[in-house]
Amino acid sequence: MDLPCNWGPLSEFNIESQGYIHIHQGSDDYRLLEIFSTVVGRDVDVVFLTTEDEGMFVSFIESGKEENLQDILKFAQKSFQRTQKKGGA
Repeated sequence: MDLPCNWGPLSEFNIESQGYIHIHQGSDDYRLLEIFSTVVGRDVDVVFLTTEDEGMFVSFIESGKEENLQDILKFAQKSFQRTQKKGGA
């Protein structure tokens, strides 16, 4: 999947300081959840875009499956911390 860096919230995304984007109902001014729901073929409530080692991982939380939110948030934070350590080494 190719996501243009000037698309919606990605244009404000600073990979060096954030490491991930958490898109949810309260922050979805660009209707990205609707777009990703179409791509996935299911309604999603949360999308995480996480970067590590020059790659980007996209995690979706299906509507009604919010119990997985904390696990994905922990992964995003740890991934960002690993990236920061590699950059400082």
